Parts: sequence; structure tokens; C-alpha cells
Amino acid sequence: MNKKSSFILPFTGVRILFRRIGYFRYAWFSALLNLALYIFLVYFLFHFVFPWIDSMFGSHPDSGFLIYLYKTLEYIIKIIISLSVLVISVILFNTIFFSISAPYLDGLSLAIEKDFFGFVPEAAGISGFAKSCLMSIKNGIRLNILTLFWAIVLFPLNFIIPLVGFLPGMLVSSYFLGLSFIIFCPEHRLMNKKEFNKKLSGNRLKVLAFGFVIYLVLFIPFTAIIFIPGAIIGATILYNQEFEKATRI
Repeated sequence: MNKKSSFILPFTGVRILFRRIGYFRYAWFSALLNLALYIFLVYFLFHFVFPWIDSMFGSHPDSGFLIYLYKTLEYIIKIIISLSVLVISVILFNTIFFSISAPYLDGLSLAIEKDFFGFVPEAAGISGFAKSCLMSIKNGIRLNILTLFWAIVLFPLNFIIPLVGFLPGMLVSSYFLGLSFIIFCPEHRLMNKKEFNKKLSGNRLKVLAFGFVIYLVLFIPFTAIIFIPGAIIGATILYNQEFEKATRI
């Protein structure tokens, strides 16, 4: 599997989700949670953030040239602030989402591993599943905090480097986002951080490519309702085929 395949896998997961309707029993909770968080995010942006941005600008100057200059600067600043707030909101959105819905997404990932690759965790049963879910919640929060940290640290580049200053933050966020989907599989194997980093070696670009697609799609309103469960399926396939070199049954 190459990096191109990593770009396709999230959509492959969505296709599998619709072809095997039984997997929706793991996806219904995340879909409802996504819908609720989307409604809250839209309300927050349009009732608080965008009016606050408008209030930052006073009346326009009287000079004809200065009017155009002022409007241009106002437009650029509004776009930068709006996009920055949107990015941070999406990251916070993901942190809350993965923290709450981890047990359901973990169950979906486990079902894919069993059905497609014949993998059954050694620590089976309720206690093993509970331990895996607890790891999922902790890792989900940790990865999203790292994503938020780097998004804030790299935020000034949006102003320092014209046009392309957003790229470093976008790539870092995409990488950690990809990890937050893949992490369920090593959790099923109760891997520690050192073991997972060893598995990750040589596959980081594939994780980045996978996360980049998810990062872009999440900015399309309401797509996450179906796309996140589909991406979990795609991430599970990516991990088993590339990290474990497993063969689909």
C-alpha cells in the first residue's frame, strides 16, 4: 500500500459502512454526538465569533483610497481570524468527540479487525474491552491536546509567512488526527508507547496522508456524522495491512 492508497482508505471505510449495515450499531452514537456538536459549533460561530469579529472594526475612513485599503485589510483579517477559530474549534470538537464516543469507535475497530483480519485480542471479555476503552479515552485526549498545542504554537506563521504560513500547522494537525484514528488498533494489543513508535517507523507519511484527507473533509459541514465511523474502518485496515502486515480474510 502506498501513500495514494492512504488517501483513498477513509472513503473505502465509508463504502464498507454502507455495504455492511450491521456496523451502524457501533456508529449510531457517534453520529448523534456529531450532529449535536455540529449544531452547537454553528450556533457558537454565528452568534458569538463572527459578531465579535465584526465589532473589532469601526467606521470606514472618508478617503476613497483608504476606504478600499481598509476594506481589503478588514476582509483579510476576518478570513484569518475566522479560519483560525474554525480550526481550533474543530480540534476541540474532536477532543470532546473522541473522549465520549471512544468505546463505540473502539468496538467498531475491533469488529473490523475480527471480520477482515481474524484478529481477536488476547485480553478478551468485558475486562479486556474495558481496559482497551480506557486506553482509547486517554490516548484520544492526549493526541488532541498535542494537536491543539501545535496548532496554537504554529498559529503566528499564518501572519509571518504570507499565503503558505498555514501549511505547517495543517500538516501537524493532520498527522495527529491520523494517529487518533489508528490508535485503536495498538490499544487492542495493549501496546506501550515504545512498541507503537517502533511499529510507526516507516509508516508516518501514510499516517499523514490518511489524516490529511480527514482534516480536509471535517471542514465540510455535517460530513463527520458518517465520515468519522468510515475513517475508523479505513484506519483499522491501514494499521493491519501496513503495521502488522496482515492479510485480509
